[in-house]
Amino acid sequence: MAKATRVHSTPRRTASKIQTKKGAKVKRPAPDADAKLTAAYTEIAALDKALDALYKKYGEKRETRRDFLKMEDRRFKLLAVLGSTPSMSRAGIDAKASAILMEEACFGDDRFCDIAVSLAGDIKNEKLIAFGDDRLAASLPRAEQIVELLSTCYVREGWKIDKAAAKRALAYCRAYAKDGSDPDDERKAAMDFFHSHGQSLDWVFCGDIGGMIYGLAKHSERATAVPAPWCP
Repeated sequence: MAKATRVHSTPRRTASKIQTKKGAKVKRPAPDADAKLTAAYTEIAALDKALDALYKKYGEKRETRRDFLKMEDRRFKLLAVLGSTPSMSRAGIDAKASAILMEEACFGDDRFCDIAVSLAGDIKNEKLIAFGDDRLAASLPRAEQIVELLSTCYVREGWKIDKAAAKRALAYCRAYAKDGSDPDDERKAAMDFFHSHGQSLDWVFCGDIGGMIYGLAKHSERATAVPAPWCP
């Protein structure tokens, strides 16, 4: 398998939809890195507006106020998040770039230097989750993300990821991403894992999200309401 072809495997409904049970404690996925970065930049922008408002109202005296110190401390922590969290997609990169373009970056704060260094590393990193990228190396981060999410999210009562199968599938994907290694037995084991856990091979190996979109549409309320075709 020099390069995977588009196979349009359809994800199962139970593997994509987080279900809840009344009264049950739902285990949620860990916060997505790029969502965390985007949220950090958005909050920094809001804090800067609030800090400017304090300056207009109190001038230099704002720096002695408790609310100013609290907001400034929070802002420093968020800048540290941007400078230490690797991006996994364009969204995270955009958040870091937007932070560097902020007016405050001109004052030489080392935290903005950390963000710049982190951003440079992201741009060079081949492990970004990318759409439409069918390079061998691009398949690995998508496979790793699937395993990470299935290991942490709540799918349904009693459901658990097959850890042994996941480990074997990732070992295949790492070798495949590195040099195109494609032994039949290991490929079959990896395909079996993705299929049994309702995942799209189009997404893993081709960066094509189409199969997941129309797969979910097939199981939607609107689709199930369509009358079945009459057969003579």
